[in-house]
Amino acid sequence: MLLSMTGHGRASVEGNGTVVSFEIRSVNGRHLKIALRTGDSLLELSAKVEAEIRSAVRRGTLQAQLLIERKAREEDYRLERAALRSYYRQVAEEAEQLGAAQPRLEGMLALPGVVVETSRERGIGEAEWPLVQQAVREALEQLNRMRQAEGAAMKADLERNLEIIAGQLERVRSWAPEVVERYRERLEQRIDSLLGSEAVEGAEAEIAREVALFADRCDISEETVRLSSHLDQFRGLLEAETSEGRKLEFLLQEMNREANTMAAKANDSRISQAAVEIKAALERMREMVQNIE
Repeated sequence: MLLSMTGHGRASVEGNGTVVSFEIRSVNGRHLKIALRTGDSLLELSAKVEAEIRSAVRRGTLQAQLLIERKAREEDYRLERAALRSYYRQVAEEAEQLGAAQPRLEGMLALPGVVVETSRERGIGEAEWPLVQQAVREALEQLNRMRQAEGAAMKADLERNLEIIAGQLERVRSWAPEVVERYRERLEQRIDSLLGSEAVEGAEAEIAREVALFADRCDISEETVRLSSHLDQFRGLLEAETSEGRKLEFLLQEMNREANTMAAKANDSRISQAAVEIKAALERMREMVQNIE
């Protein structure tokens, strides 16, 4: 199954007065790179979150964000009476000296140290892990569904390009035997035009030797066999249970090498044009395979 390296997933889970939100985005990359953003209070859980991501994704550049919010409860806040009294006394003394109105208590609740959030003091740790794990896994499932859908579309396009290459390869195979015979005909016509038909008959041995050397130089049977084998291997990887982007990249490099050699050796305009079409299809496939896990 082909998996794209591009995807997005988001999940939110609520329980015990706590809301956990997790979002992850992925783009293509040669290796697995994870950038996880969390608050300072969540650092304890970062390693576990990364382990969950690594179990679901093998390759790509991922950006993830984990947020945990607690619903306000009465026990989450504590009034520091000593701080409040100190603020009130000092402000009241200043107000009396200045002839101003006495301070109001509600205005002092926002002053630093008057109201303490005990939930911040308690922090976030193992108690929240089941909720965090659920949110992370749900987001990763969503991410992988998107990667699978895009991977299926990419597979269909890769198969179309494989058919183009296979069609061009069949043409090359049908033309290859004609190359040597056409060379012999041209060689005989050249000798005939320069020296006459009798010279052609007298030079049969030399012509045969020259044609044999030419046939050896332009023989592309090995290239066509290897290219056909690479096509079969590529099709097999498309049907594999796991996504094998690196192996697909390697096969494309090998197929491109065979196409270049074939074009250089063939000494035939039709085969050269077919090689160009093959290389164009390979380039389209290369751009696509770079985004496969």
